[in-house]
Parts: sequence; structure tokens; C-alpha cells
Amino acid sequence: PEKKEKKPRKKRGKKNDKKNAKYDAVETKDGNAEDTGDDAVTDGVALTQISVADDTENNKTAAGGLENGEIFLEDFTVAPGTLLAVTGRVGSGKTSLLLALLGEMDTQSKSKASANGKAWTNLFFCTPPTIHGRIGYAAQQPWITNATLRENVLFGMPYEKKKYDRIMECCALKPDLKILPAGDQTEIGEKGINLSGGQKARVGIARAVYAEPDVLLLDDVLAAVDAHVGLHIFKECILKELRGRGKTVVLVTNKLSLLPEVDDVIVMQGGKMVDHGTCEVLQEKGGTFAELMHEFVGEEDEAASNPPELEGGGVEGGGGDIPR
Repeated sequence: PEKKEKKPRKKRGKKNDKKNAKYDAVETKDGNAEDTGDDAVTDGVALTQISVADDTENNKTAAGGLENGEIFLEDFTVAPGTLLAVTGRVGSGKTSLLLALLGEMDTQSKSKASANGKAWTNLFFCTPPTIHGRIGYAAQQPWITNATLRENVLFGMPYEKKKYDRIMECCALKPDLKILPAGDQTEIGEKGINLSGGQKARVGIARAVYAEPDVLLLDDVLAAVDAHVGLHIFKECILKELRGRGKTVVLVTNKLSLLPEVDDVIVMQGGKMVDHGTCEVLQEKGGTFAELMHEFVGEEDEAASNPPELEGGGVEGGGGDIPR
């Protein structure tokens, strides 16, 4: 019998075909599966003509005070495996960018947001394992549920000791386990031990990383920790654990001393992306980025030379502070 000629398969980005196969069918609102094709770039995120929603005062404020209908980001794309930093002054629209990526900010009908080549309107109606692991988010204001520290990190996912220990180490939580009354079995939250702001931030980062998302959005998560801890998290978690494993990371930060290590930088001002490129290129250009460097780097140097004795006030319990 004659052998049938095999048709060449289309290339599927960085990931192998077996892994990407699970992204081919996306469930829509009516529950019907929809074939999204083979041409999508996997594990990246993109925004096209993101605009402020009509008559939505909250979103107008969130997007840097732009007038309704004014586009503040056009054709914004993060390539798979990229570590992108977003920087800018307070109120410049950094968090709005992440909200748009999450589909949490109302946009005009012509706006489009997608992840892994899939529209956000479909993204949140995927069924497991399609949705599992795709997008992760660590908010600027971390939250803690009333449970043990370990349960706060796992957040319903299976406990894998090797993976758990690695993430606790890279998120600088190992030293905290030694001072908590019952280690990671210590109950935290309203009915338990109250963590400091820096510790809550690190638990939030660990939770997001443990979920192993393909795309991780980090909203100024290093602001609550001191310079030394922040540098450890940046090197061991963001660079090694995330970028080292091919994850796509969007990091909002004003710690500009870290930017030479990232792949690309977006500069936000007045709700708009006013510049982007590598740190070296932006420094040569001057402009807004150069002004930010002058403002923020001096503040970072001062903070690094005067580290606090207790990060965020230490760990608080009913019997008072537990010294670090």
C-alpha cells in the first residue's frame, strides 16, 4: 500500500505541540467550544487600541484622567518569555495597564485584549485544564485569608514539597518560618498572627508563583519590602524562577536600579505609554525616563543605606511583636 504523504505541521511558538494542544479549544459564553486555530502566539499577551470606557468615571480616573474615548495604548504586545517592566510616576496609568490585561477595566467596543492569542471575552469561560495556569496576578495591596501560611501560599493547589520549598526560598519567606510559632502551619489573618506589610507582599508573590502561570502580572509587589529583600526576590524569583523557566512577566515597579536586568521597559505618563525600549536605550534618549531615574534612584540609594530594623513592623501577635 502507498504511504500517505504527511502534511507539515505549523510551528507553535516556544512551547511544544503537546502542551499547546490544550489551548486550541476555548469555551464561549454559551458553552460551545470554539476552535481558535494554530496561528496564535502562545504564552504572550497583547492589547490593541485600549480606550477608556464611555461614562465610566472610575475607569476614567484609573486611566490617568484621560477623556472618554481617548486611546492610551495602541497595539501593545509582550512576546512570550519576556520580562517587561512598567514604570512611571504615581497616577500615570501603570495599574490601569495591568487591569486592562486582566480584563478588569471596561474598554470601548473597538478595544481588544488577548492572552496566548485568545480574546479575553473567551478567556474566563475556559474549562480546566485550559484556564489552569494561564494568567497569574499579584496585587499591589496583598490580601491574606484566615488560614495557615502554607494554605495561603497553596491556595487550594496540591502540596509539592520540593516546589514549595524552592518558592518559599526565592520569595524570602524561609527566615519567617523560623520565627513564626508553628512555622508554615501558623494561622495567619484576622483570627491568627498578623503579618507585616512586607510579609504579606511576599506571601502574595509566593501564591502567584506557586500557581505556575504562563503569564504573571506583578503590580509593584517590591514596594512593600526593603531594598535587600527586594533584590533577593528580583534575582531569585523574578529572574531565576520565572524568566529562567520561560514565563512571561509584566512587572510594575519604580525600583529603577533593577531595570538594566529586564528585557524591555514601558514608561507611562498621563495614562499613555510615552516611551519604551531597553533601559540603555531609554537612558540615551533622555526625556521622561531620565527624569524618573534622577528622582527615584536617589530615593533607592537612601533607602538602601538606611535599612529598617524591622521590615514593615515585624510579625505581630496577641502577645506583641516577635523580633526578627
